[in-house]
Amino acid sequence: MTPAWRTFCVRIGAGVALFAAVEAGLILWVDRPLAEGVRAFGNVHPSTVAFFQVLTVLGLGGVTLIPSGLGALIALSLARWTRARHRSAVHAFLRLWGERLAFVFAAVAVPSLATTLIKKVVGRARPKLWLHEHIYGLDPGSFAAAWNSWPSGHSTTIFALAYALSVLWPRGTWVWGAGAVLVAFSRVMINAHFLSDVLAGACVGLLLSFAVHHLGAFGGKNLGFPSFVRF
Repeated sequence: MTPAWRTFCVRIGAGVALFAAVEAGLILWVDRPLAEGVRAFGNVHPSTVAFFQVLTVLGLGGVTLIPSGLGALIALSLARWTRARHRSAVHAFLRLWGERLAFVFAAVAVPSLATTLIKKVVGRARPKLWLHEHIYGLDPGSFAAAWNSWPSGHSTTIFALAYALSVLWPRGTWVWGAGAVLVAFSRVMINAHFLSDVLAGACVGLLLSFAVHHLGAFGGKNLGFPSFVRF
């Protein structure tokens, strides 16, 4: 093993260990009292919870996947049509936009699919089961929505989208990141997920969207906008 690979493996191992330690701490000592505190807060401030119920819609996969997928299909189809008619400038424009939209689609779809599969395998109880029945545990292999808490799909989607947007508009990274945190936090504020679910979903979204960006068809491509349209 080369020194570079050894360093890489050590960093990956340290990252996994840190993630596991934080998740264990949240699951053992934070998730349940936080869910109870959020419920109490919602009883006193229902308008705040209503705001987060609206905001959380942005984490739905379809909100990103449908427009980006259709947009990529249309743009790339038109790019192929214009190439056949030797309209090079229009072809280049449509192809670039098609690739950008295809990248956003793939960067969100891959992590979202992974999270969906992990949910089914793990089968963690959602906060409502703890709050109403004091059930807190796992039912591996369950397809019931009440047992598909870890990791959060909304958190996965919104952090994957934030990464994709940061590739396209790097100077807006802090905006995309702040928006992702807010949408992911909405899942805790409406007691749809525990905090550990949201953290896990964010990690899946960031890691797999990063992999989509650097591997396969998008590896090495410059998909960003020119500096004069960046934030």
